[in-house]
Amino acid sequence: MFEKRLFEKLLTANGVVPALAFGLLSALSANRLIRAIREKDIPTLQSVPRVGRKKAERLILDLGDKLNGLGETTGTAAAPASAAADDAMRALVSLGYSSADADRGVRAALDSGGGGKSAAELIRAALAKRGGR
Repeated sequence: MFEKRLFEKLLTANGVVPALAFGLLSALSANRLIRAIREKDIPTLQSVPRVGRKKAERLILDLGDKLNGLGETTGTAAAPASAAADDAMRALVSLGYSSADADRGVRAALDSGGGGKSAAELIRAALAKRGGR
């Protein structure tokens, strides 16, 4: 239900067609997508296929204030919110993993007791969990 409302909000942005909205929600978790838009995280948005700098800036401009009604969900499905986890996810994406795979790997590392780990430790744990490449 949460993803459906986010999908509908994405369609209100200028230049976002259903295929692109599906692509955004496939590449990034709903919570990560909301956080990227709220925090004006252009590199994360650009990690999605068919989203360049201009499209990422347009998403931030059009949706930045419209996502206030959509709170982030809680529980184990929520994306990691720490700076170390975000750094680890960006590093995994730069190593060639998709945003979704990086998110799953970091989340698995955090679930196995990695709450206080540094970004480097989270990366090592995520690579071990994902099987490395």
